[in-house]
Amino acid sequence: MERASPPVLGDQISGGGGDGKRTTIAAFSIGVHRFVMTMGETHKLDIVIFGGGAAGLWLLDDLHRRGLSAGLLEAGRLGQGQTLVSQGIIHGGLKYTLQGAFSDSAKAIRDMPIRWSRCLAGEAQPDLSKCRLRAEYCYLWRTGSIRSWLTLAIAKQKLTTSPVALHREHWPDVLAKCSQVFRLDEQVIDPESFVENLAAPHWPRLLKINSESDVKFEF
Repeated sequence: MERASPPVLGDQISGGGGDGKRTTIAAFSIGVHRFVMTMGETHKLDIVIFGGGAAGLWLLDDLHRRGLSAGLLEAGRLGQGQTLVSQGIIHGGLKYTLQGAFSDSAKAIRDMPIRWSRCLAGEAQPDLSKCRLRAEYCYLWRTGSIRSWLTLAIAKQKLTTSPVALHREHWPDVLAKCSQVFRLDEQVIDPESFVENLAAPHWPRLLKINSESDVKFEF
């Protein structure tokens, strides 16, 4: 990877020649934390990942644990876009049943809350035990529509994490006028702490690039 102009800390990276090695200087910031890579590091990579959102960081962690040499490139802030602006709900498929059918998407992620729960407890990889939880569960309410009734019926029968009806005394005040209220054991995480937790072990493998600079890749 080559650049014509000198690197600027926190904005760009500089690279070596076409021999598969690189020399880098870069910095990433998440919240109040700042992490800096130093000059003189060289790496030969098996895999390069573009984009430092949830999927890219999770993949980087998985590849590293499999013994592969992987690096991740990000032009902006880690997690910018969908990851950091998400609600942080660990969905188990309910939102994909809202049209009254058990879709392939719902099937694919119905066990996701169990897997994430183990990671958040530090019992599975990646270890997300330092990630901040906003809530252990969500509230769900039913309206009087047929679609609402059908959605809940499908969720109770098909999903691993299904809604549990609550007695009225346990309803939050804001939902007091609803027809019925349920507890849904889908944890809610703080997205920024998730990114920080997942990225922290991999700073030597994260590179910030300036997408507007003259960056050249050679393979």
